Amino acid sequence: HRMLALEYLLDHEFAEEASTIYNYLVEEDLLHCDVHVRVGLHMREAIAAGKRVTLDTNIMNTTSIVRDTAAVAPEVARELHRRQLSALHTVCAGSEGGTTYDGAPWSALGPLTVPRETGSDAIVWLQQHFGDVDVLGIMRWARFRKTKDLMANDRPQYLTRVAGWIELLSKRSRRMDEAPLTYLRKSKPLTLKTNSNVRVAWQTQLAKPNGPRRLLAREEGYVFHHNDYSRFVEETYRHPGESLQSRYLAAQPIHTEVSAKENFQQIYTQQLQQHKMLLRHAAITAAPAHVVHHSVTSDLHDSDTQSAKKSNSLYVGNTVTKESSVIQNSVSESESTGSDSATNLAPQF
Repeated sequence: HRMLALEYLLDHEFAEEASTIYNYLVEEDLLHCDVHVRVGLHMREAIAAGKRVTLDTNIMNTTSIVRDTAAVAPEVARELHRRQLSALHTVCAGSEGGTTYDGAPWSALGPLTVPRETGSDAIVWLQQHFGDVDVLGIMRWARFRKTKDLMANDRPQYLTRVAGWIELLSKRSRRMDEAPLTYLRKSKPLTLKTNSNVRVAWQTQLAKPNGPRRLLAREEGYVFHHNDYSRFVEETYRHPGESLQSRYLAAQPIHTEVSAKENFQQIYTQQLQQHKMLLRHAAITAAPAHVVHHSVTSDLHDSDTQSAKKSNSLYVGNTVTKESSVIQNSVSESESTGSDSATNLAPQF
């Protein structure tokens, strides 16, 4: 019943509820219950035929359901890689189509590397990128829909289904798709709402609680972005007294500014220069640990492109001017030469 509930929740994209059932299966060691049932049926048939049966790990791995899952692993890896590339292209198309962002979105994790072709290498690739879930188990569970074998009869539908299930259950997949929260999202408006540029900062508990209060610029692999006009404060309240004046002052929060100023564009430029140096001196076998969405540096690329166009136009203009002056000089010289030659060839009377 739990497997049926998990299948229903995943097909209807209820990620949180499905994760709860999946965590229960992990705690109760029930991830391989489908394989155990299949092996139990084979053992019962063998016992009925009077054969001797033994149970070990090799028998579990030699069942057809496990071997078929390992054989289809390269196709699942390619489908996951294709879906992420499609999502990135969709983000790029949305930004180019006029979508505006309040802040510059950054990605916490790098893109998926190119999947391997062989079955064993593809399994290693899947475990490397989605190691927080049992990928092979999810591939087995997504195979059957009621009585239909999707892996054998409808391979495209099976690949779409298993890739969607992995993305729903894997927290790493969620972190690859999520945009980091900006400072404005990690804060709230003032209690009195007197200034829209001043917000109450969401603060992470530091190692030293008695140290200076500050808003963390980086957290969980994200690099946050905020507006230069924004100021972040911490709101505290006075202890109310007995008098009417003290009670009124107790309702007025005390604002203590939180420092969180950092040049994120300079940080990205330095990382880009370091990456270029690595490309010059050594071959890069894997993608960098952090990838930045193109919209982060769109303004920078646009400014560089415009400056390059301006320099090229000036250079072309100078070239055309020089060429035109040379042509004019040659034409004038030819005209003068032609006039002189015509004068010399004219008959004299």
